[in-house]
Amino acid sequence: MAAPREPESQRLARYPAAGNKDPQGARSRSVGHAHHPKNLSVNDSSSESSISDRFVNVTKVNREIVVSEALDLLDEVGLDTVSTRRLAKRLGVEQPSLYWYFRTKKDLLAAMAEAAMAPHAAAPLPTPDDDWRDWFLDNTRSFRRTLLMRRDGARLHAGSTPANDLDRIRRKMDFLVTSGVPERDAQMAMLAASRFTVGSVLEEQADVGSSDGSDPAADMPVIDYESAFEAGLTLILDGLVHRTAMRAACRQTMAPSSDQRTTHG
Repeated sequence: MAAPREPESQRLARYPAAGNKDPQGARSRSVGHAHHPKNLSVNDSSSESSISDRFVNVTKVNREIVVSEALDLLDEVGLDTVSTRRLAKRLGVEQPSLYWYFRTKKDLLAAMAEAAMAPHAAAPLPTPDDDWRDWFLDNTRSFRRTLLMRRDGARLHAGSTPANDLDRIRRKMDFLVTSGVPERDAQMAMLAASRFTVGSVLEEQADVGSSDGSDPAADMPVIDYESAFEAGLTLILDGLVHRTAMRAACRQTMAPSSDQRTTHG
């Protein structure tokens, strides 16, 4: 004859730890637990808040914000230290989310270079009443000021292609040619002035903070970067003025006089 089954209440009384586990309650919590992703419990408000914050940050980021923050990061740490990892941390997003806007770091740097040149790109274009010599000087000075606005601005700009500024460049060239500057000379003068400016600013920005605190040699000349830039720019302009005058004189010499045109007419 089988022994009588022990009542449930007596069994649980002998094992109080088992009674405290509440097997049915545990099963019910386990079922509810399976409905939450990543095994987050319903009461884990800190984890849910973290996910929510990241989602809000991602939705608030756009291409312009990424570039703006990247330029601010550039000013803080310099071009060598700018990275997508640092930028993502600054924006409060995951690093892969940046690839939605820029597939490579090179694409990001190109966008930064374009945005950094915005002050120069917004400068007024020349008008027919402008003196082309004065405009040439002012345009190049504007370029230099813009490069100096950003830390490592010259390095960031070097090698970039002004794809969105081609129309402005054409209008500047048209102005010089209309003013009497031979087209080829206008192109080479603009290119020379641009590269001279980038090189000048590159040297100037590289010199910032490079001193080790020691006194320079007695015979080492002190460089005033702005004065040196102005001197070099004047030489470029003087060369362009001279070539323009020489070309004009040659055309005048080669043109037939009114008497010659009458004789051959």
